[in-house]
Amino acid sequence: MPEPTIPDEGVHHHHSHSDHRSHRQRRSHRGLIIALVIIAVVLALAGVAGAYAYSLYSSVQQVKADATAAMSVASDLDANSISSLEFDGLSSQAVSLAATAHDIQSELSGTKWDIAERLPIVGQDVASVRTLVNTVVDLADNALMPMADVLEQTDLSNLMRDGAIDVASIEKLANAVSDVAPVLDGAKQTLDSLPTSRIEQVNDLTTRADEAVDEVSGIVDSLNAVLPSLPAALGADGPRTYLLVAQNNAEIRATGGFPGAFAPVTVTDGVIELGDVSTLAGARDYEFEITDEERSIFGDGMAISVNNLNMTPDFPRAASLLSQAWLTYMGQAVDGVIAVDPVFLQRMLGLVGGVTLDDGTVVDGTNAAHVLLSDTYWYYGNDGEAQDAFFAYVAQTAADHIMASLGQVDLKSLFGVLQDSAGDGRLMVWFADEAEEATAITLGVDGALSTDPTAPELGVYVNDDTWAKMTWYLDINTAVGQKTQNPDGTSTYTVTTSYTNVITPDEAYSAPSYVTGSSPMKRSVDDMYIKPLLVAPAGGTITNVIMDNGGEMAEGSLYGFDEWSGAVNLASGETVTITFDVTVPAGTTADLAVRETPTGQEFPAPASAEQSIPAEGELAVEEELPAA
Repeated sequence: MPEPTIPDEGVHHHHSHSDHRSHRQRRSHRGLIIALVIIAVVLALAGVAGAYAYSLYSSVQQVKADATAAMSVASDLDANSISSLEFDGLSSQAVSLAATAHDIQSELSGTKWDIAERLPIVGQDVASVRTLVNTVVDLADNALMPMADVLEQTDLSNLMRDGAIDVASIEKLANAVSDVAPVLDGAKQTLDSLPTSRIEQVNDLTTRADEAVDEVSGIVDSLNAVLPSLPAALGADGPRTYLLVAQNNAEIRATGGFPGAFAPVTVTDGVIELGDVSTLAGARDYEFEITDEERSIFGDGMAISVNNLNMTPDFPRAASLLSQAWLTYMGQAVDGVIAVDPVFLQRMLGLVGGVTLDDGTVVDGTNAAHVLLSDTYWYYGNDGEAQDAFFAYVAQTAADHIMASLGQVDLKSLFGVLQDSAGDGRLMVWFADEAEEATAITLGVDGALSTDPTAPELGVYVNDDTWAKMTWYLDINTAVGQKTQNPDGTSTYTVTTSYTNVITPDEAYSAPSYVTGSSPMKRSVDDMYIKPLLVAPAGGTITNVIMDNGGEMAEGSLYGFDEWSGAVNLASGETVTITFDVTVPAGTTADLAVRETPTGQEFPAPASAEQSIPAEGELAVEEELPAA
């Protein structure tokens, strides 16, 4: 998956779905760029023709006419089929392009061109052009047309219908992509073997063709790393069970939030069934094995409370522990863990439309996070059982609606939501199977700490210890300064991260105690107590850590990364800023990226959150809610 875009100095980095990872998406139509190489061939031919013989004029003119026709078809492909992800008619267009490539190949196979290839000086250039055209024909016949056939038959927009995924179509697509890979490899080898031409147009053409094949090969390689393992993960070889974990950002954890709701998801040959929603909150009958580093940084509470298993920012580690918790307390082994938060739920409801609860309350793409992370607590006060029942009810209702409606969702919009949510940590997936986990890594949904020193990623995380739901009011703001090159080849950035409590005193003192919390570390009702965690990029360090409130952070090590941790009290309206230097390894050319713990809402927040407190009866659900 793709890396976050880091703002220039003075530009703030907020918790919003567009702020974290700018996704370097490759436009789908580039997969057909081999067709456009045909047009580029004409430019080289024209240059060659003008260089040595008028007798080639009519031949070049014919090729030009063929290329013009190809350009028209290619333009239709780009504008109509690919950009809309609708592939009706794609095969016929691919056939037309291939036929044109064959016409050009046939024209270049004539006696005039045989003679031209034997001429001194320009002969080698003619040979290169003919080789290039032959390569385009091979790509058209054995890559473009087969893929077009499969895409047209697969109909990606209908891969999911009625809560089921079309596994057979995914397998067909996987096989087609696998077959295309060696064709692209062969084309790459041929292009690399072409000698440098005396004619710049030929060199330019070869370079562009080489780049096009490289780009398509990259896409195919990525697909080959994902598609083969998907059918088994979707239950093609037998039922799979995954644990869906809803993270509650109102009580923040490093990976997102308090793991408040759990539900098993069973997938059998693409048919998805969501089990009953449960909670493991408060479960403390089992002690999990954690490392000495984890115990030093996160405390003993991580080992004994399910609520704290995701204090680690490394999602594969947290997911493994959460799967152990489900097995221990519920007796069910799972094949993986999927973590989401209410903002992800809100984005999905924005695609499929809202749900109407039994009392008439609408939860949709504009308010789901607010309802679940704020309004509910104000309405139910300190009645935790009622809150849990309401959460389970909303989660089940929304999930059923989403699964039933995905078949009608615009595919590009769905991909956009999934990609954005994976990028900002609101959707993460872990597989127990190593090969399938590699797929999650390729897709960028694994949520693991990056171990790639050439793509430096700073981790800015936070765990709440207020024993409350106060971090709905937490704003985290990170800014990265300009890069400074050091004499030893390393690079250093000065980074500033600020934490602000945006609750007003009136809100805090009128809120239920369930919202404001009872931690002995609180100084006042409006105070929150959080624990920032900074994790250096792979092979890098964090130094010169300064807290502007005079507090201190301690340096340590976590999974081989340099890390700093501490604690911060934030009263209403208070901001604490941490400034520090991040040094990345020598030879690193990529800019420093930042991965942050996602909060529950997009900031800047309203001047007063009091506007959102529900009026009497606003969330009045039925006395007897559906069973959790």
